[in-house]
Amino acid sequence: MNINIVNKYAGLIPAAGRASRLPNLSCSKEIYPVPAPAKKNVQKFTPVSSYLIQSYKMASVNNVKMILREGKEDILETLGNGQRYGVQLSYLYTKIFYGPPYSLDAAYSDVKNKIVAIGFPDILFTPRDAFVSLFNKQEQTQADVVLGLFVAPHPHKMDMVEFDSAGNIKCIQIKPSQSSLKWTWILAVWSPVFTEFMHQSLKKLLPEFESKQRQECHVGTIFQFALEEGIRFDYVHFDDGELIDIGTPDDLHRVEHSCPDWLK
Repeated sequence: MNINIVNKYAGLIPAAGRASRLPNLSCSKEIYPVPAPAKKNVQKFTPVSSYLIQSYKMASVNNVKMILREGKEDILETLGNGQRYGVQLSYLYTKIFYGPPYSLDAAYSDVKNKIVAIGFPDILFTPRDAFVSLFNKQEQTQADVVLGLFVAPHPHKMDMVEFDSAGNIKCIQIKPSQSSLKWTWILAVWSPVFTEFMHQSLKKLLPEFESKQRQECHVGTIFQFALEEGIRFDYVHFDDGELIDIGTPDDLHRVEHSCPDWLK
């Protein structure tokens, strides 16, 4: 990546949720300790969100912002300013708790002119340098959104991606109860065009959430609106990629008791 354009990139981490699926955690979900790559056969542990931060660093994204809610100060105490990971990590607080898009939108004024990368702090994935491929695809195609697609281990828990006959993204299905679709997105890179689209869409939707006509907003929902409006999408398949969402009890148990080799 051209070093002269590094400052055009920013990484965002939505971390304002309540981890309602994991009610017995002793810390914020985003800093739950998971196995770090073993060195000299010595197993150590690292905050789960450090995997995402390090993946940003691999793509030369040195400006990372994490969006929190009050009461999650243990994240700041654990991750600090990001120096140990080689990035500048800063924090923003949101008071709008209708889902990850609203958390991400809290950084609007800081990132509206940048190419934005997002991942989720509780999802571990390989390849670790996936964002390099996403940035390269965005630079090549000038798409407004580039999705990182992985084979979904649990389609009913994920945003599933449907393609048209030409191989273009047709729609995003949010946690379908049943699905024959294969691919889910867990990473994304987008341009200022999408940042502005999301910002304006969330402003329009806010009264529906405040009046409880809508319950929770998903990033995939905003992607679907954008597809319908003709926003340009592209994607990168990570055919051999793997993922674990420790925000779900089953996968957290898997990491704790039968940790996959690629995580060790």
